[in-house]
Amino acid sequence: DLHAAGLSTSAGAVVAARLSTLSPQAQLTLKVASVLGRSCGIERLARVHPEGLSEKDLNQDLADVEALGLGTRTNDRFRFHHAIIVENAYSLLLRRQKRDLHRMVAKELDIDKAEPALRAYHWDQSGAAPRAIPLYKEAAEQSAARQAHSETSRLLERAFALMNEVDAPLQKTDRAGMHLSLAEAQRSLGNQTGAMENLAAVATLTERPLPRGKISGVVDLTRRYWQTRRMKIVEIGDDHTRRAALQAARAHLMRGEIAYDQQDTAVVLHGTFSGAAASLKGPENSPELLRSLAQLALVGLYVPQLVNSDLHIARATQLARHCNDLAGRSWAMIVMAGYHTGQGRFAQAVAMSKTALSDAETAREVKNVEYAQASLANILRLQGYIARSQEHNLAVYQSGNDRGVAQVRLW
Repeated sequence: DLHAAGLSTSAGAVVAARLSTLSPQAQLTLKVASVLGRSCGIERLARVHPEGLSEKDLNQDLADVEALGLGTRTNDRFRFHHAIIVENAYSLLLRRQKRDLHRMVAKELDIDKAEPALRAYHWDQSGAAPRAIPLYKEAAEQSAARQAHSETSRLLERAFALMNEVDAPLQKTDRAGMHLSLAEAQRSLGNQTGAMENLAAVATLTERPLPRGKISGVVDLTRRYWQTRRMKIVEIGDDHTRRAALQAARAHLMRGEIAYDQQDTAVVLHGTFSGAAASLKGPENSPELLRSLAQLALVGLYVPQLVNSDLHIARATQLARHCNDLAGRSWAMIVMAGYHTGQGRFAQAVAMSKTALSDAETAREVKNVEYAQASLANILRLQGYIARSQEHNLAVYQSGNDRGVAQVRLW
């Protein structure tokens, strides 16, 4: 805190006053260190220093900084005592100096093969958006794999902001994949509106824009429905085309799932049938096809005259046994549990919910864990096991509370 750092309430003024007592060379060293962040390696600081200082001169500068209580050297690293000191030192650099230093740092980090998020940030700050965008994309893929949804959202939103400024050389499927990852992160964080916007972007990139009017929506829904009547796999071209089809399937299915929570029947139907039609263009054992079959079975409970639920649930159950994608299988199992609950088959619903919970925990898919817990809570409540139901409800509430997602706590 400020007091521990030896700073008064007018912290910025105190820092500026102390910086002014340093020699011009030591001031520059501190400014360069501020580009590297709150903490940095002294060797790296020497490599990016524009004056090319000797080890002796650099250590003398850092000793002067240390004597003023602005930072500390520990072994081979230097650390600022407080973020306010970093901000003040950084603010004294001219815009051109900042860009040049960030570029030098980015090049060093590329050589060292540092974390893509850090490299992306420095290329971004250097003004080299084309170099930063693919690194933001790579960093977002890593954070998504860790279920770090807030970080994933932040990284991808910055990447898209840069893509709006420059012409990034990315294929449509790469852009669609980024929109899909952002939608999944936003959905997990409770931002359903943002998720729907990104899912619409996926549809535009992989197929065509979503219908806007009621008439065009009904026409498109009818066309998609007839494509899914037999749920027969359609052989299509190259890997790129199949990838686009599966991205479209995931986007449409997620739209239907979000709409189900929002009780928007029209979008539920359009998302489900559109996702099912797109999944037929992929492999016969894809997670997207499994999710489509499960979702069709659930929809069939409400429109039995249009969908043969028993046929789809039997095929989904068979396909689930051979699906190696635990995250995809856990979600399909949750949907299938909802179907069996609607049919009054509580034993089967409980078994599937437990399998879904186990798969989701193994895959570290937090959203699916919450849904599986909620599914078990609902089934147990319907069976009259209120105390056991509440245990699962509390687990969902605690998870939402830990993640700071108000929608989950409310739900």
